[in-house]
Amino acid sequence: MAKNNQPATEQTNKPAPEQAVKLTPEQEIALLKEQLAAKDAIIDEQLVALEDAEAAKGKVLPVVTHEGVQYQVNCAKFQHPEKDEDVTAAQLVADKELLSLLVEKKSGILSPVVKS
Repeated sequence: MAKNNQPATEQTNKPAPEQAVKLTPEQEIALLKEQLAAKDAIIDEQLVALEDAEAAKGKVLPVVTHEGVQYQVNCAKFQHPEKDEDVTAAQLVADKELLSLLVEKKSGILSPVVKS
């Protein structure tokens, strides 16, 4: 077996210390704020998914959220309102554009969830 003679820094795709770019404190703060905003967006998405899962607890069909409003999906499979194709409830959960279209058309496929 042949040995790899490359420095360890090339194997890990990290710049060697002499190639590292030194950021100013302002640049570092800006970079950290961007990273924090990205992480906050992920957390917000996960919280919505958790709320949907809690609302769907005990139900066969999923609950989805559009613009802060939760909707119960009322059927496992339905016809796309603009295309000649079948759509499953699982596909609807992943397709935010279709969800928006169904809400806009006030489709009977979705019912607002009433919180008690």
